[in-house]
Amino acid sequence: MKTYKLETVDGHLLAHLPQALSLIDTGSPLSMQPPTIVLDTIQRPNKHLLGNDELSRSQILLDSVNGKYVRHVDRIAGEEFPLRPCLGVFQIALTFRGEQWHACLDSGARLSYVTPEAVDGLTPIGNEPDFHPLLGNFDVPVYELTITVGSRTITGRFGVLPESLGSLLTMFGLNGWILGSDFFRDRSIILDLDHNLVVDVTETLAHRRNLERGSAQGRREPTLLNRLLEIDAARRPDFRPRLRTAKRDALDYHINAFDDDLRLVIGAVRANRTDLSVASFCPGDPPMVPMYSEPANAFRSLDDQRWFLCSLFASQLVDQACHSVTGSVRQMRAGTLGQVRLVGMLGSYHDTMHPSFLLLSFGLYRLSMRDEERIANGIRAALTAELRYMHATADERSRILAKLRHAIAADSTPTSLRAFLPNGDDYEWKPNFEVVEKLRVAAATVMEHVMSDMTLPC
Repeated sequence: MKTYKLETVDGHLLAHLPQALSLIDTGSPLSMQPPTIVLDTIQRPNKHLLGNDELSRSQILLDSVNGKYVRHVDRIAGEEFPLRPCLGVFQIALTFRGEQWHACLDSGARLSYVTPEAVDGLTPIGNEPDFHPLLGNFDVPVYELTITVGSRTITGRFGVLPESLGSLLTMFGLNGWILGSDFFRDRSIILDLDHNLVVDVTETLAHRRNLERGSAQGRREPTLLNRLLEIDAARRPDFRPRLRTAKRDALDYHINAFDDDLRLVIGAVRANRTDLSVASFCPGDPPMVPMYSEPANAFRSLDDQRWFLCSLFASQLVDQACHSVTGSVRQMRAGTLGQVRLVGMLGSYHDTMHPSFLLLSFGLYRLSMRDEERIANGIRAALTAELRYMHATADERSRILAKLRHAIAADSTPTSLRAFLPNGDDYEWKPNFEVVEKLRVAAATVMEHVMSDMTLPC
């Protein structure tokens, strides 16, 4: 097996291969140098387009969950989807509105597509630009549709092809249905094109990683924090640990590593546990209760603690707003579709905690002015990414954004950690509210931009 980095840029899968940054395109029968219009759209220096001729030479794992492209991967158990070959591309069966269709599986397509007849009577959520190497740029009406592929339900954005392009595809035996990069989003998919097959191995790989992390965690050496906890409590504030320096930028972490770290923090082989306390992320000695101490120990083992808290704040803020508006959470987090509940310690235990309490946790750490600005930028990056890939109808999106704007208004910001921390109001490490306010303003800036410019893709 050979493993390389896999990056997702605006719905396009890019593999960092030795020869060049390469676009993975199962909608192209042949590999080639990317056309100029592709380079202009993606705005990344990719020099190669990997079509099905090269992708068929071995089994390939496209693991967008962990950011990996693996050649010559061994067969892994998972849900199998047979493919129907058609002139160098492949069609996959899906169900929409009770009918079965066969769609061209196109990892290079940012949008999926349907025929005009399939959306007859439905209202589009807007128009979006797209392109085709032969026809150039065009705008299409876009619908939010929910389809099923095997046992999996996918909610995504579907356009209706221009008549000229639809006619062109019909000449080649295709029916106008295209299932784009939404099929690969947040999934681990094996391409076995030589045998007309794709396999979804997301759950299998997640279970393997959980078992490996649980084993590795038990072998860790005592950390500096463990030794600090042995210091007399009266002296402990003088030895309060700093957050570690992040080794990557916040956006790259949020897209490629946050879910990985979240799995570790919510519990290795007990991934069904989703209750977390803010106390787990504060410096010091959490109560000797596994619900708090286990996430705390896992959090302290992370290399990117700052970006983890930024990502947790952004994801919780958006997830709770989505749940408030729609009654459901649609974003997959750490392999589980559902909220990660932030809970309190005393009387508030059974209530979901407001995500802004995480900003108070940042205020407990000693941060330089430069660190405050970096964390503010991290929050901007994570929250912008969450909003960009938030799937909602136009009406839902408007109401979700209104909820978010209200949630991070100045008069909504918590002013005390109170019962959420050990020893309640007597907790001796008081948050630095100047830091908290700077981070709140960073998040509010993103919301103000989105509210004033609803053209930001969501």
